[in-house]
Amino acid sequence: MRFPRKNKAFTLLEVLITIAIISVAVVFIYKGFSVIIAATSKSQDILLACYLAEEKFWEASRNPSVTTAEGQEDMQNRVFKWQYVLEKDPQALDLNELFLTVNWQTRKSTNSLNLDFFSYVK
Repeated sequence: MRFPRKNKAFTLLEVLITIAIISVAVVFIYKGFSVIIAATSKSQDILLACYLAEEKFWEASRNPSVTTAEGQEDMQNRVFKWQYVLEKDPQALDLNELFLTVNWQTRKSTNSLNLDFFSYVK
C-alpha cells in the first residue's frame, strides 16, 4: 500500500549538493576578490613609481650639472629607492641620456622600474 506524499520537502542529498555548489561558488568569488585586490595594489605601486620617476626626470633635467644622485622617498606607507645617472652624449652638444631606476619592496618580492630618457634640456 502506497501513501500519497503530501508535503514536498528536500531530501538530505539535495541539501548537501546545494551546499557543496554554493561553497564552491563562494570560494571562487573570494579568490577572485583577492586577485583583484593584489592587482590593484601592484598597479598603485607602479603608478607611484612612475610619479617618482617623472619627478626625478624633471629634477635631473633642470640641474644637468648633477650627473648621479640617489635617495629614497616615502609615499603612502611605501619606501621607494631611486637613483639616476645622467650622461652627456659626446656627439650631440645638448643631448643628455638619463638612466633612472626606482625600486620598492613588497611582502613577496622586490620590484623595480627602469627607464632610459633622452633629453635636449639645457
